[in-house]
Amino acid sequence: MDKNTEHKPTEVFHLGERQLQEQYGSRQNLARNGERILLPYLTEQHQLFFQALPYVAMASQDKIGRLWPTLLCEKPGFITTPEPNQLIVYVDTDSNDPFTQGLQVGNHIGILGIDFSNRRRNRINGRISRREADAIYIDVDQAYGNCPKYIQQRYLVNETPQSEQSPAPQAFISKILTTRLAEMISKADTCFITSCSRADVIDEHVAPGALGIDISHRGGKPGFIQVMDEKTLLLPDYPGNNFFNTLGNLLHNPVAGLLFLDFTNGYSLQLTGLCLIDFGPVTDSWPVGAERLVQFTINEVIFRKEALPMHCL
Repeated sequence: MDKNTEHKPTEVFHLGERQLQEQYGSRQNLARNGERILLPYLTEQHQLFFQALPYVAMASQDKIGRLWPTLLCEKPGFITTPEPNQLIVYVDTDSNDPFTQGLQVGNHIGILGIDFSNRRRNRINGRISRREADAIYIDVDQAYGNCPKYIQQRYLVNETPQSEQSPAPQAFISKILTTRLAEMISKADTCFITSCSRADVIDEHVAPGALGIDISHRGGKPGFIQVMDEKTLLLPDYPGNNFFNTLGNLLHNPVAGLLFLDFTNGYSLQLTGLCLIDFGPVTDSWPVGAERLVQFTINEVIFRKEALPMHCL
């Protein structure tokens, strides 16, 4: 094949991701294989996966730049894929959920399809192409699978879909963690973190679809996230796929959001704030297995009761 016509891989990772891939030794492989891993559409297998889910984690960014993750719950089939590069999420969102503030046409959106029962997860980065009262239309920019590592297995039963619930009670809003909310975090074995790339970072080599909002799962033994004080959390960063989607975003843009769920009582705790990465060196005081630490400083806390219409079997 002539050198001028030889295919050159499309760059699917943005600058922050590439910098950390280089630092930790995964860059060469991902430069060669990235466009075969991160696809601009959903495979048939991924389409079927999303269509069967009774819940999905999603994240948006509000008008002042804060990131908000959430978990939307409905009857299986509430997500459809009319085209491989499009999802439609049929759900009546809770007006008390800050996630709804970012649901404007053209906005980036992060999606994590996760099935706790079999520890399977798939991620989508996309943009809102249309918005209706009971539906969110999303064009896919990137779609890819994630390994089941660190997912705590649980079986959830959807008691009353969000669309059939009575109006949710008013959300509790604060700038700090109360003792009760700190205890909820200290008992958690699961959380979701959302981050986003910075649009003003010059990166002429990357495909447009590589920029946007990510939402990722974090898991460990109860207490794996430390509450340092009423404004500060410490998250261990364990070995993963070495894509560095979340840390690559945070490297240039510290804005982030966290979501904690109480699967017994149906509580939702959403935090928005800023992150600082500690790249080490690792010391004996670090959590066992952590390769990096992420310090999260809280800007706002939103706690909602009756937000999760599910319970664990």
